Amino acid sequence: MSGEGLRQDAPAAVDGTGDTEGIGDTGGTAQRSWSRMWWGIALMIVAACLPPAAQLGALSRISTLLWLASMPLCLAGAVLAGQGIIALRAQRRAAEEREAGLL
Repeated sequence: MSGEGLRQDAPAAVDGTGDTEGIGDTGGTAQRSWSRMWWGIALMIVAACLPPAAQLGALSRISTLLWLASMPLCLAGAVLAGQGIIALRAQRRAAEEREAGLL
């Protein structure tokens, strides 16, 4: 067999050297990265406001829930913001490499 029966439309990235879109994606477009970063920052701000809100008399019934939810939400916001920043840096680095290759 000399490979005559091989499919021509089979993916070439079997060994991991080809296109790996979707695997370890750095965030897509710059707009999506900025959006992810700002949503993360907003989530951290909201999470930081939960413990003071728990001290209000009107929210006394759910004060424990607010305290317990604040830290995981703050960490989730930090992860989102970090992903956005990392994606923006990767996109900027790729653009600089493309630009340097053209010079």
